[in-house]
Amino acid sequence: MVYYDYELELTLYYSLGPGYWLQVISFGCTFPYTLFNHSVVSTFEKEQSTPEKMVKAYIANAKEPFDLDNLIAQEELELESSRVKRKKGVKNEVELIYEDFLETRGKK
Repeated sequence: MVYYDYELELTLYYSLGPGYWLQVISFGCTFPYTLFNHSVVSTFEKEQSTPEKMVKAYIANAKEPFDLDNLIAQEELELESSRVKRKKGVKNEVELIYEDFLETRGKK
């Protein structure tokens, strides 16, 4: 295509070479491949991230195994040690009651 610009007094030549035609052909070949690739990837991502699987994975990660007997023994040990400490330092029954009150309120 030949275009002559009268204001600039220039002749411009436009043409479509073989590179442009090869680019159109390559787009026609790669575009279906990218659509197929995208659909396969999105399908597998949807299968792996179903709500049921996500909930099961979260529950599996959030579970913390605990030994109930061990926890009871630790609490008994703490209570016994606090009683021994109170008996050593407390002089009368009023202070003992006050210490029990502070312990149950979480101040100490």
